[in-house]
Amino acid sequence: MRFNALLVACTYCSLLIAAAAAVDPIVCSTSAKESKPLPTLPKAYSIRLEVNEITNNRTVEIHAHVDDRIEKVAVKVTSELSSTFSIFDFNISQLIITESVKDDDINNCNVEKITGDDVLAIFRHLFKLSKLNPANIPKKYNDNLKYIGSYNVHGEIVEGWEVCDTINKETNKATLYYSADGWITASGVKHVPVRLHLISQTTQNNKLINNEYLIEFSDYNPTPPDYKIFEIPKETYCKGSAYKKDLPKIRTAFSCGLERIDLGAQYPVRINQYEYYDFQKKLFRLDYFENIKGNPGYLGGQLTQIHDYNTDTAYIISKNNIKCEMKSIEEISDLYREIDDAKNRLKNSQEMLQLDKFKYIYEGQRTVRGILCDVWIAHRDDYPLPKSSLSVWEWYFASDDAVLDIGEREETNFPVRLEIKHDESNTYAVLNIYNYDEDFQLYSTFDIDKCFGVNNRLDYSFEIIGSYDSIVNEDEETLKYEIRFSLSEIGKMSPLRISNIQIDEGENTVVASFSLLDVPPGNKGNETDLHTAAAKLVNEISNNELVITRTDNSKLKTKLNSFKKVISLTADTTSGYSPGSMAGIGIGMLLVGSLIGYVVGKFIVKRKKEAAFKGMRFENLEK
Repeated sequence: MRFNALLVACTYCSLLIAAAAAVDPIVCSTSAKESKPLPTLPKAYSIRLEVNEITNNRTVEIHAHVDDRIEKVAVKVTSELSSTFSIFDFNISQLIITESVKDDDINNCNVEKITGDDVLAIFRHLFKLSKLNPANIPKKYNDNLKYIGSYNVHGEIVEGWEVCDTINKETNKATLYYSADGWITASGVKHVPVRLHLISQTTQNNKLINNEYLIEFSDYNPTPPDYKIFEIPKETYCKGSAYKKDLPKIRTAFSCGLERIDLGAQYPVRINQYEYYDFQKKLFRLDYFENIKGNPGYLGGQLTQIHDYNTDTAYIISKNNIKCEMKSIEEISDLYREIDDAKNRLKNSQEMLQLDKFKYIYEGQRTVRGILCDVWIAHRDDYPLPKSSLSVWEWYFASDDAVLDIGEREETNFPVRLEIKHDESNTYAVLNIYNYDEDFQLYSTFDIDKCFGVNNRLDYSFEIIGSYDSIVNEDEETLKYEIRFSLSEIGKMSPLRISNIQIDEGENTVVASFSLLDVPPGNKGNETDLHTAAAKLVNEISNNELVITRTDNSKLKTKLNSFKKVISLTADTTSGYSPGSMAGIGIGMLLVGSLIGYVVGKFIVKRKKEAAFKGMRFENLEK
């Protein structure tokens, strides 16, 4: 609906000087006093209007915020039935009207185009005339503007001006009063709008209809409004809006910290985690604290889960007791997509962020956590259960002007927050994203060496041609990363099986040693057992020159015939792998699902109750 077009148009036209036409001489009969120009309002201001509809015995309250510099006006109208917020954007001739019905937490949104046939187009036409500056108003409008002298309103001395015009066959007489010269206002500003008296007369079905409004102005503020006032309200889905912007593209590898809060719960729980994701390498890692069974407020030791989709294996590593256990990924994670009955794959980055389903529309910009963000919204009917009532999803991504400084690199358009609201289930979940980094993951990020004992590995070494200083350059981590993935490509195996890489200085060479790990139990990939994999790797390197590909795509060559088996390199490892079960880690492992899994648990039991993922405190584990 259009919120009372007559009221809005006439109110603002009286403030901005209405368009002129033939007038009714009975309504417009006031004699003009000596000529005096109408006061000029600034390009940006805010004001409150108490609109008393005398004819209808009704009061409506309006808060208006005008900013001619960006050609936008925001208007909030409050009545006994509803609250309406509208944004006039004259850059794109768009009017967005949102209505919140009392006792019903729903924001309805209508989008209209401001056209020349619309009565509100008068507002657009005069909007470009520097607000009430008579020097910029065509002469035919000034012909109807009259100065009517001094009056007393609420004990305040004011001066009045009258304009009387016909708009769409309706005669409107508006008398506008400003504080008089010499009157000191509370704000110290001269010539403040005080009152508008509006009388309108029209004929419908040969019947004369009169309407009278007395509008009291207050809270006049001549400073520019906060830019946030022109933002579309949260959770408002404005289909058909002219605001268009594509969602940012998420890279195939990133890491970030997560803070999950369920504000809809009776006792909101804050859960903190750290995640690492590499789609191309088929790897995922989650750091968190284990919840003590039966005591949601108490936390146990630090845990790390490393998911290797090359072998469909989840490694669960306890930092406190250096314990490692293994499970099939689908037993504890929602981070996979089924390829066939025997194989799963890691979800891609769009699927991770739940951006692959349903259409997100651009809402505009909003500020959260001090970051100016672009916001997209979607309505979904598959949460928390299939065929649910509509839930509202809002994704916040940093705007083009926001930059995350993470040291050597800077990230732009990074995800900042996701909010999910579902009224039926009393769900209001917030996922805050911190320290977002799309750089490649370091070698030590995915380290499962402690999960394999001496009987589950073979150790090898080789030499890289070149000086230690030029090759390592004080960055062993990157070199280890390059060695791991170069060897895994040569051996056609999971990169996690190349482990325990050590770097030493040789004679004009760099000596690299590593452990080749056995295939984990229950492997569903194309991985071969330890000795078969070792033979394949030795054969490939013996028959071909071993080349290490660097992250800048340069190549490192190895010394001929330097590849050899060595005595065990393994540090203290008290146990080999174990496919056993570990309680308290059955969680939805989506980046978004880590939040969703907690909330969905209130409505559906997907796994054993003792496997629920509850309150944790945040601390990034050592890599």
